[in-house]
Amino acid sequence: MNNGITRINITDQVNGRGAYRFAESRVLQPAANTIYRAAFNGQGLQLVGGEADQDCALDEFTAGYDSKLGIDVLLNFTSGMQATLQEKFLTTGTTFTTVTIEYYQNWRTEEPGDWFKLRADYYFVGYYTKGAQQFDKWILLDWPAVKRATSRDLITWQENKNMRDGARASFRYANFWDIPEECVIGGEWPERQLRDQARDTLTTIAGQKPRQVDWDERKRRAQAFVNDGLRPGRRWADKPYDYQD
Repeated sequence: MNNGITRINITDQVNGRGAYRFAESRVLQPAANTIYRAAFNGQGLQLVGGEADQDCALDEFTAGYDSKLGIDVLLNFTSGMQATLQEKFLTTGTTFTTVTIEYYQNWRTEEPGDWFKLRADYYFVGYYTKGAQQFDKWILLDWPAVKRATSRDLITWQENKNMRDGARASFRYANFWDIPEECVIGGEWPERQLRDQARDTLTTIAGQKPRQVDWDERKRRAQAFVNDGLRPGRRWADKPYDYQD
């Protein structure tokens, strides 16, 4: 593989009420590629130059890449190491800013979906306005880190069913801002931008330096208040940032 980004491209024409998603996703692929390069470079993970499509028929795609492994994109780093990625492009016609992953392919028969089978190293969710060529908000996740955080109950996942376009799938979702930072390779969404602005403003206060907050310890102390029948004080429950002189 000589290209930094190789996307699995279905050569068959996809029909049905959901076919428009394939056409729209192709328009957004250049924007996604730009995001991947910038986000990985920001983490010191430089991708090889070049981008390409790897053509395959729909039955090959279903039999191998996506259905069994959940792989949409192949990544090649300058270190010589390779990785895989699944991407999900969603319309911004909703107020949602959530990471969404298929739970059951068919919730009536409980046929396992990507929640159980996804083998990709990274997971991308981007929201776009119909007809646009850029994403309004997005997040790129280290998926093994997400799985570890989920196993430790650090992410609150909700569940719902998809009734659109005759689908019978169910899915799990979590807000972007509820994903631990150690799981996030990169992302842009309004709440994150406001948080970063607030942090940058606070760090300019003369004579004050940010202190690393032990959130597990804060959670433990807050829970101790609850166990003792007391309401946690503001110093444990309500301050998003902690600073010392």
